[in-house]
Amino acid sequence: MYQRVLFATDGSAFAEAALADAIELARMAGGEMRVVTVVEAPAFHGTPEATVLYETELYRSLLEELEKIARAAVERGVYQARARGVQCSTAIRHGLPADEILAEAKEWRANAIVLATHGRSGLGRLFVGSVASKVVHHATCPVLLHRVTPAE
Repeated sequence: MYQRVLFATDGSAFAEAALADAIELARMAGGEMRVVTVVEAPAFHGTPEATVLYETELYRSLLEELEKIARAAVERGVYQARARGVQCSTAIRHGLPADEILAEAKEWRANAIVLATHGRSGLGRLFVGSVASKVVHHATCPVLLHRVTPAE
């Protein structure tokens, strides 16, 4: 049933807590897993004169560092999946996290998506936004949310 499990990670401890769920889902189904992460370019707020930042070495260095973090996040997922006998591949995408997770799920033809949620509600969710909420509302396949509790 769940032969193609997409695990979305941002490399955080919250996401790592959901990794075991994704691996187990793929393992029980005898399926495969793909670990995806999204590099989101830092938002820039400032005067038009200050947009020079985008053309600087500092900005390019920041993007390179975000790429390194993304590679490390997907590599950790692959290592753990393969250690449990699950075939696994990776994808690093660029853009808005929810949009890119949904696009990867569609392109890879995922049967299920697994990701963590911080469980924010009310104003916290309004101001921070919710990648998990957008994925749940727009995914064309089942989504398993691992709600992270403070004890984790």
